[in-house]
Amino acid sequence: MVVRYLFTVFLSLLSMPLLGKSVTVLPATQQVEYGKPLWITIRTELNDKTLEKIDFTPWEELVYVDKQFITVHDKVTKTPATQIRLYPRQPGQLTLPSLRFENDRTIPVNVTVTRPVDPKSASQININCPAPVTDVWQLQQLSIFCEIDIQDSHVVFEHTRDTEQRDEIFPISINSGEIKSTKGYFRYHIGWVIIPTATGETAFSLPPVNMVRDGVITHRFYLPYTRLQVNPLPAYLPGTIPVGKVQVDQYKVVQNWLSPGELSTINLDITLNGVTETSMPAYEVQLQSNEVFQFHASQKSVIQKTDTTGISTTVRYAIPVTITKQGIHIMPAIRLQYFEPDQGVIKTFHVTGQRLTIISNWLQAVLLLLVLILLFILGKYLVNILIRIWRRYRFYTTALTQLSDMNNADQLRQIMNKMALAEGLRENITARDWYGYLLNQCGNLESVPLRLLDVMYLPSKDRDFEQLRQKLSVICRQRRLILLPGSG
Repeated sequence: MVVRYLFTVFLSLLSMPLLGKSVTVLPATQQVEYGKPLWITIRTELNDKTLEKIDFTPWEELVYVDKQFITVHDKVTKTPATQIRLYPRQPGQLTLPSLRFENDRTIPVNVTVTRPVDPKSASQININCPAPVTDVWQLQQLSIFCEIDIQDSHVVFEHTRDTEQRDEIFPISINSGEIKSTKGYFRYHIGWVIIPTATGETAFSLPPVNMVRDGVITHRFYLPYTRLQVNPLPAYLPGTIPVGKVQVDQYKVVQNWLSPGELSTINLDITLNGVTETSMPAYEVQLQSNEVFQFHASQKSVIQKTDTTGISTTVRYAIPVTITKQGIHIMPAIRLQYFEPDQGVIKTFHVTGQRLTIISNWLQAVLLLLVLILLFILGKYLVNILIRIWRRYRFYTTALTQLSDMNNADQLRQIMNKMALAEGLRENITARDWYGYLLNQCGNLESVPLRLLDVMYLPSKDRDFEQLRQKLSVICRQRRLILLPGSG
């Protein structure tokens, strides 16, 4: 009976893992500042085993594990030991769970992570990362932002690129500004644009942010894990349709007038919001040659930028084209589709082609000659009008000058002659014809000197030249401002 009991106890001991007997985890310190490394030493009594087989997955959401291990050997015990570097993902009380190594388990490690402090000003660094939207479509861009408040405007924060990251992550340029509500503090805005490729529940870490002071990296901030629920795209959605928004900025031929067989270029500019260069469809394949349009190999340039609004990719095509037939032709329309993630639907729109006039060289020459003839006739007509306007202004100005000295009938006849020439009438016109023309142009008798003919033949002592001078001066000033001679 006793033997059976002892045998049962022995089997139970064999089946139980040894907690920290052959593997021990020793932190270099019980307290570490957020952004600073925490060194861990792992020792084992098993000489023939490698510590690189330890699975650090239980730690990865709490700390970043630098996989570049440093292996050392204890000179006394002759047992291997591994030193690894950890970076906590947030300040607070940190408990690293036990790790399994072969049939053994390590003992949990408790470490206190303090808030980061600027080594120069000894002021606290505040880091705030609001939770982003957690429910997105596959390939839908997602922006994540963090704010770092520090009491210095000369600190430099740098993005780093995590090459092991599964999802596509694009950093946004860092900008900063003074916080008005907190005197002396400056806020640095740091962000990323993420395009998840895997579906389902996923968790990932953002690339670390380096804090550089006087050219030296003083802190490296690894941010907490971000959890997303990524919904798969609809099964009916073709792989050639991008997820985001698409717009056409330009679709035109460089020249509107071409001759048959003449080579020209089509400029096609398309902007895709939320779409990377690798996910961009080949839009140029829609332009297929036919009996009118002959398209040739195109050249393409792509510009991708990332800012607070997300990812924007602009593709610019230069497509050589030859139009073989004379006449008026319309370029082929372009059909664009994209998946609108906010509404969860496919949207389609068409871009109408440009109207082109294709005429032969000899016909272009004839049309050009006709245009030149019309321009010559029009120019000649305009020159004549300008000459008449200048003559009108010059003769009326001369008449006004002579009116100031008028005191006899001969001078009056000379002034009437100048006014007649200004109106385009013949020289030496009779007083009766001049009076009738002026009466017809002015439209009322009050504007015309009364009894003009009688004044010319009255004796000198009975002539009222002052009243006549005033009335004629008014007429000259009014008629001099009329642009077209012969009009009232």
